[in-house]
Amino acid sequence: VLARLPAFELVYAKPGRKAESDRWLRGAKTEDGASAFRVFDEAFLRERTERSMENLPLLLGFITISIACVVAFVTTLLNLIGFQARVDEFGIYLAVGHRRGHLVQKLAIEAGVVAFAGWLVGVGLGLLALTAFKAIWLEPKGILLWVFDIRPIGYSLAVPVLSASVSALALARRLGRMDPVAIIQRRGLG
Repeated sequence: VLARLPAFELVYAKPGRKAESDRWLRGAKTEDGASAFRVFDEAFLRERTERSMENLPLLLGFITISIACVVAFVTTLLNLIGFQARVDEFGIYLAVGHRRGHLVQKLAIEAGVVAFAGWLVGVGLGLLALTAFKAIWLEPKGILLWVFDIRPIGYSLAVPVLSASVSALALARRLGRMDPVAIIQRRGLG
């Protein structure tokens, strides 16, 4: 691996002379006027790390939205399957005079409560797993990690919101096309 790297030298400054050493290394020029050395000091590494982390919120947002869309699609399908098992119940509700808007609201609340409860459990388990990973693997290696960061948790809130919203819209559409009389006649309840 080292054979493939460009030539490099490690320079250790004498105690108290680091700033002077860094200044000299940065000021050294080749015959054609280019910098003779590329100095990898704390300031360079900090700036490079900050530059590489600039796009992290954008990447985190993209990943979260992508996951939220997939989860919304899957939960919508699951909610439609669950709704199909309750068609008789909603047919009777409509037949006895319940408003479609009220039933849609009921379904939306159910979907929201389930999605939010799942999110809470997921965030709790995720924080627990991350804390254990930090204690078992990262801290012994001297790697520091801030476990409780509000930004990723806030981004992940898009998952239950989108999931519940898409499910409620799909269920409202399905409920809107329902004919209670046909359901009652088909099931032999009338």
